[in-house]
Amino acid sequence: MQLIQESIDNVEMNENVTSQEEFDSEFDELILNKSSVKDDLTLPDDLNLDQILDRIYFNDPVTAMQDHANRIINDINKIKYIQFCKKEYAFYSALIGSSNT
Repeated sequence: MQLIQESIDNVEMNENVTSQEEFDSEFDELILNKSSVKDDLTLPDDLNLDQILDRIYFNDPVTAMQDHANRIINDINKIKYIQFCKKEYAFYSALIGSSNT
C-alpha cells in the first residue's frame, strides 16, 4: 500500500512540475503580450500585493498540490508579479471607464 501511495505522489509531482513550467511560460507570455504599462502607474494604496499572496498561501499544507502551490508562491518573481498586477489594474480600470458604469 505504501508503494502505491508513493507512486501516486510521484505521478502527481511530475504532473505538477509540467504544470509549473506551463504556468511560468503562460505568465511570461501574458506579461509580454499586454500593452506596456507606464512607469508612473500606481496601484491603489489599499491594494496590498503581499497580502494577496499571503491569503492564498497554505500555512499547513496537507496535500501535495497545496505544497506545490506554496512553492509557486515562493518562487514568484516579485518584479514580474508587480508588473502583471499593474497591467491588470490598468486594463480593468480602462474597461470600467469605457463601460460608463
